[in-house]
Amino acid sequence: MTTPRSRHAARLRAHRRRAQARARWLALAVVVGVLVLITLAVTAFSGDGPSESPTGAASTSVPVTTTRPEPLVLATVGNLRVQSPVAEDGVTTVGFHDSGEGARVLQPVGPQANEGILARLWHRITGSTHRGLPWYLAQFMGDGVRIDSSPNYFFRGRTVAPRIAQALAGAAPRFLLILRNPVDYTASRFLLHRRTNGFRKRFGMVPEDLESLVAAHPEYLDESRYAALLERHWFSRFDRSRFRIVLFEEFVRSPAAGAAEIQAFFGLRPNPLTATPSSRNATLRHPVLHSIKRAIVRRTWLHAALRKNPVVQRMYDRWLVARAPKLTADRRAWLGDLLGDDVARLKILLGDPLTGWTDFP
Repeated sequence: MTTPRSRHAARLRAHRRRAQARARWLALAVVVGVLVLITLAVTAFSGDGPSESPTGAASTSVPVTTTRPEPLVLATVGNLRVQSPVAEDGVTTVGFHDSGEGARVLQPVGPQANEGILARLWHRITGSTHRGLPWYLAQFMGDGVRIDSSPNYFFRGRTVAPRIAQALAGAAPRFLLILRNPVDYTASRFLLHRRTNGFRKRFGMVPEDLESLVAAHPEYLDESRYAALLERHWFSRFDRSRFRIVLFEEFVRSPAAGAAEIQAFFGLRPNPLTATPSSRNATLRHPVLHSIKRAIVRRTWLHAALRKNPVVQRMYDRWLVARAPKLTADRRAWLGDLLGDDVARLKILLGDPLTGWTDFP
C-alpha cells in the first residue's frame, strides 16, 4: 500500500527524470547549434584566395628565408609538376593566360580566384573546390610510397578501376582490401543509410527494415558480394599479386601482426603502430548531423581541432551517436543464405576457408 510519503518521492523522481531529459536535449541542441554556426561561418567567410582577377604579380613583399621552401605545385603537364621557387606564404595569386600554337597546355592546381559568382557560391557551400586528376596527383610530394585510402574505390570499381589503370599506365599499383563479414557489413551499411537519409536519395523511399528493402531492390546487396566485385572490375584489370586481402575480424584480433603484414606488402620498414581499442560501430542520430559532419570534415583544421577536444568527443559519443543493435540469429541466417554463393566463390579466389566468418561454414 502506497503512503503519501512514497507518492511524493515517486513524483520527485519523475520530476528529476524529466529535468534530466530536458537537460540532455538542451545540451544536444546547444552542441548542434554551435556546430551549425561554425559550419556556416567557415562556409561563408573562409577565403580560398583574393577576389580580384589574377592577371599580375602580387604587390606584397616576399619573406626572406634561409631554408629551402616546401614545394608548391602550380600546375601539371602530364606527369610533370611545375613548382614555385618561392615559399607558399609568399604567393597570393598566380596568373595563367593563353599562348600561341606549339605551347604546352598547363593544368592549374588549386582553386580559381576569378571563377564566376555562381561557381564560387556552389564551391563554398559544398567544399568541392579541389577536383580533378591533376590536383589529386599533385597532393603526393616526394618519391616515396604513395598511399591513398577509400572504401568507395572498391565498391565503385566499374568507374574507378579503369581510371586508375589509365592514370597509372605503366605503373604497378598495389591494393589493400580489409573485408568484413558481409553479413555484419550489410547490416551496418543499412543502418548508416537509414540515418543519413540515403534511401530517399537513392530509391525514393525509406524502407521499414532490411527485408523490405532487399525485396524491392535486391541490387542493394551487390556491394556485399565481394567476389563478384573483385572478378568483374579488379582482377580483370590488375594482376592478383598486386592485391593484399585482410579479414577485418583477424585484423581486430591481432592488430600488430596485421599491421606488420600490411607494411611488408607495401615495402615499408617495420614500424609499430598504436591503436586505441574502441567500438566505432555507431552512427549519428539524424541526417542533419551527418550534413554538418561532412561540412566540418572538409575543413581539415576544424575537424582536427574538434577531434582533439575531449569535451566535444564526450558530447559526440554520449548524445550525438547511436550504437548499432545486434543482429538476431534469424536475420543473420537470412543474410547468410543470400550471400552464401558469393562467399563460397570468394573462398576459392583467395584460397582461404574464411573460418572467421562463422555465418558461412
